[in-house]
Amino acid sequence: MTALAITGARAELLRAIAAGKVTEDWFTDEPGEIRHREYAGRDTRVTGKVRVMKSAGLCETDPADEDFHVRGIKLTEAGVRALAYYDAGKD
Repeated sequence: MTALAITGARAELLRAIAAGKVTEDWFTDEPGEIRHREYAGRDTRVTGKVRVMKSAGLCETDPADEDFHVRGIKLTEAGVRALAYYDAGKD
């Protein structure tokens, strides 16, 4: 498992990444800003949280998923395993 503890909030963010709701925007005042697309088009900045999870190897920028200036974030195999491990402990 990863050295980064998976908390409830991190698990929710990993689920959002898996669902394709987290993107990295390179055409803003802050290039590389990472956002979570939520209900009714509202955005939440999650740059710091996702960067920590990227450093732990749980997710990465998807080089194949680019739409103009926005790139998707995807789970790595380690991220999939960490989320499954977290969810298994919830039973």
